[in-house]
Amino acid sequence: MATTEDMRTGLIIKLDGSLYSVIEFGQNKTARAAAKVWAKLKGVDNNRTIEQTWNSGETIFPVRVEKKIYQYLYKDETGYSFMDNETFEQITVAENLVNAPQF
Repeated sequence: MATTEDMRTGLIIKLDGSLYSVIEFGQNKTARAAAKVWAKLKGVDNNRTIEQTWNSGETIFPVRVEKKIYQYLYKDETGYSFMDNETFEQITVAENLVNAPQF
């Protein structure tokens, strides 16, 4: 677990059962109230963009994400097929999960 002080751009967090990537974030400090941390989040498993506000020091739930380079092979009715150049393992990604299908 982490707190809002660990927030950074590109961090993937779990919020209300969905995964979101932090697009931008900031902190609002006022003289009378405790500091608030806000973030603009983009859905990883859905294409929604939301804004969320937490009290400073609240718990957030970051998700570990691994990034690998894959080679594009082909597209069929099941989605886009990619291959790992090191292990030659092939994976299929659903069409709605690919952000830039022209590539």
